[in-house]
Amino acid sequence: MEHLKVTQIKDNSEYVLLNEKTNLTYSFILEFQGIEPPHYGDILLFHSDLLNSKSECYSHFYSFGAIDSPYGRDKKNIDPRELIGLHTKENNIILKRIYG
Repeated sequence: MEHLKVTQIKDNSEYVLLNEKTNLTYSFILEFQGIEPPHYGDILLFHSDLLNSKSECYSHFYSFGAIDSPYGRDKKNIDPRELIGLHTKENNIILKRIYG
C-alpha cells in the first residue's frame, strides 16, 4: 500500500496526493459516499495498481464508500486492490471502491 498525503483539495473534488517517500504527486477526482471526506493532511493508503495508469484497475476518477455499503461489490467478493485506507487524526477506516 502506498501512503499518500492529501496536499490539496480543489473545488471539483480533485485531490492532490503526495507520496512523501518517492516525492511523486498524483491527482485524482475522488468522491466519498456515506463518510466524511478526507481533509488536508490526512493519509490515504492506495494499492499501487490504483496509481498505475497501465493497470486494469486504474482510473482518474474513483468513488469510495464504507466497506459495509450496499453499493459496489459485496465485501466477500471484493478484490483487495479495490480497498483503500483513510487515516485521519480521529480514525483509521477501510473503504471499498464503489466505482471508477
